[in-house]
Amino acid sequence: RAVENLIENSLKYGRKAIVSLQYNSKFAYINIDDESISMDEVTLKELTGPFKRGPNANFIDGVGLGLTIVSTIAEQHGGKIFFEKTNTGLKTILKISRV
Repeated sequence: RAVENLIENSLKYGRKAIVSLQYNSKFAYINIDDESISMDEVTLKELTGPFKRGPNANFIDGVGLGLTIVSTIAEQHGGKIFFEKTNTGLKTILKISRV
């Protein structure tokens, strides 16, 4: 469910979703790169709260629970969700414990 929500968000708000996987002995990192608009750090941190939506979501259906669900799932699996700005948009990283 978490990966599905992240891919849907990237396609909906960032026009594409490039999915990659990195891992080590302790964690798996599922990376989703898109072409979303640039957001400041405060806005990015708020996106995982319930009913929070980014500034580019005004005309797109949704209620703002997708990233809250992803964040909860990540925590239940010993991980977290975080964001990195890229030259072309945004990278969302879902970190999950492998142990």
